[in-house]
Amino acid sequence: MKTTRLRCVIALLAIPILGACGHKEGGVSQVAAKVDKGEITVHQVNFALQRLGVNAENANKAMPQVLSQLVEQELLVQAAMQKKLDRDPQVAQMLEEARREVLARAYLEQMAGHQGKPTDAEVRDYYEKHPALFAERRIYSLRELVVPVSAAEKVKAQLEKSTNLEELAGALARDNIPTSVNQIVKPAEQLPIELLPRLLTMKEGDVLPLANAQGVNVIQLVASRSNPVDEKQARPAIEQFLANQHRNELVQGELKRLKDGAKVEFVGDFAKLAAGQPLPVQSQPVAKTSSVAPLAAQSVAEIIKGM
Repeated sequence: MKTTRLRCVIALLAIPILGACGHKEGGVSQVAAKVDKGEITVHQVNFALQRLGVNAENANKAMPQVLSQLVEQELLVQAAMQKKLDRDPQVAQMLEEARREVLARAYLEQMAGHQGKPTDAEVRDYYEKHPALFAERRIYSLRELVVPVSAAEKVKAQLEKSTNLEELAGALARDNIPTSVNQIVKPAEQLPIELLPRLLTMKEGDVLPLANAQGVNVIQLVASRSNPVDEKQARPAIEQFLANQHRNELVQGELKRLKDGAKVEFVGDFAKLAAGQPLPVQSQPVAKTSSVAPLAAQSVAEIIKGM
């Protein structure tokens, strides 16, 4: 419980607190509330509403809850400062990592914000190149037999004799091989895109074995029905997808530019690690134990995903 509470305090400390100190703009006070010796500003309230995605029409309804949360936050921050938690090495490191994450995200968002909207030609091209998602879209009713990887050869041998899913399940059961059967009804866009061309060619009752690291999934097509989407209906989803794709391309291009122009030099044993050589056990850095869980530095991929 102590660790959980401390994490909450640290998370709150990581949020920038904009103190107005009684400042007035245009003769209007920018203070929304006074909490002991601290203040909650109008800017903080507006920022909290913005983060929640509250529009102007619903602002008054959301305001009491937002103000209550900000008061609680201010009380926790003041209590944390009284205990000088900001001087704790672990807390200081977490605050620094939070600052770095915010700066990295802000730079990527600013850069990605300059991209233009996908063109009509791009939308039309994507629509035409993915008929299984749009013009030939179907809703599939499937049965899925999940088999452990140890039985992969058994599945292969049985399917060479018969493609009947019940017979396959029975043969595996006789050998005491655990299986599970799932009933699935999904539209094309909720299935792996690489699976769609194969599903389009299958007849009802056909089975398709799909191997993966965990085992084998044998998919049987029970039924499917046509449910096409025209280009006008598909446009918002395609525009969003292409915008995300363009943004990721811009981000990856900028990262490459920055890396190509930077001098990065790993020092000591970390140079060996960067070269793919394992560090000696005695030289590996050991994390200091603490009741404060460190805030993991986000990878670029995680930052992009959260944008």
